[in-house]
Amino acid sequence: MLIKSTLYQLGAGSIIKILGFLTTAILYRIYSLNEIGNYFVLISLLAIFLSLQQIGSDKPLIKYNIRNKKENEHEILKTKFVLSLIFFPIFYFIASYKFDIFANLTIAFIGITLILNVISLDYILVAKKKFLSLSSIQLVSQFLLFAFFLLALIFSAKPLIIFHQIILTFLLSFFVLIYVLTKKNINLISILNSNLISLSYFTKNKILIFCNIFLPLITTLDYFLASKILEGDDLGLMSGLYRYSLLSYGFLLIINKILFSYALNTKNSKNFKSSRNFLLSLYKVISFSGLLILIYPYLKFVMNLKDISMLIYPSLIIVFSFLLMPKFFTEINKIESSEKKISFFLVSTIFLSALSIYYFGSIYLSVFIAQANLILFLSIVFSLKWILITIISNYVTKKYNIK
Repeated sequence: MLIKSTLYQLGAGSIIKILGFLTTAILYRIYSLNEIGNYFVLISLLAIFLSLQQIGSDKPLIKYNIRNKKENEHEILKTKFVLSLIFFPIFYFIASYKFDIFANLTIAFIGITLILNVISLDYILVAKKKFLSLSSIQLVSQFLLFAFFLLALIFSAKPLIIFHQIILTFLLSFFVLIYVLTKKNINLISILNSNLISLSYFTKNKILIFCNIFLPLITTLDYFLASKILEGDDLGLMSGLYRYSLLSYGFLLIINKILFSYALNTKNSKNFKSSRNFLLSLYKVISFSGLLILIYPYLKFVMNLKDISMLIYPSLIIVFSFLLMPKFFTEINKIESSEKKISFFLVSTIFLSALSIYYFGSIYLSVFIAQANLILFLSIVFSLKWILITIISNYVTKKYNIK
């Protein structure tokens, strides 16, 4: 069942990624490299606020739904809504200060995503193993987004680039909400009447909360680092390479949710563990080979570059990191689904220290690198980051004998 469910999600995910490829290709033809670079950095800032608003609730919500603890589930959803109202003005002022390339109204629109994300109830479909339904909703939403920008290209229109985020978030949230309400899987009145979460939620789920915040932070720092070191077209080029890396990372996030759901339902049986190891080993080979082959088409036709020579080596180095990602997610899944007592202080300290070394160390070293070599430099430290966090995750599972 694990392999079958994963194939549903990855099959639909593959089509979604192809549509995403095509949509990205259209973006590179409608907007300048500078606009695209700054947009992806803005989205990265939004990702941090989204992860904070989520309060690490992604997997706890799956857990509570599986175990039918509706009161805990409703408390989290109401708290997320309250946090979205708090974070929206904070995001707006920070983004307005940092991204003067975008109008204030544009930034306000993208900030609305924080509120839309509250009604993103896809965790219910994951918990109930409705992977085919979830895949269908994601596929339809991605196709409509692609159609919107394709029409913009055909008619030589230039809509606000932030519609790339807003349209997809709205469609996903809306379609999942309709599905969930139709199936009577949730009671909105009960959510409104519930309390906010208590401190016990954080103490019981602190490892899950940290991991759910840490996972988006891994990729968000890449864009922040690039915006700190690069300018203009170079930022757009590097953002394109980071976007390419998210193809593999995005698939692994999907697999991670599925693995967590099955880990809880099967109580980490030997059959589950062998299936998990086989699945991720197979994914490593397929993803690395496939994305290695797709480098040239991505640079030439998606990013619309006439001369790709300067990005060949950086892109090859980034693809090398794809060999490390599945191992990292294997160890993270063990940590998240383990019932053993794991030191939150140890896990949070060593992982955050690794990202701090990556970010601040790269900024320090960049002053010694020639301007022409900065993209190559960023691709090298990108791979070093993955080597470091993979080693650390493996250390944690070995230390606590988690299998």
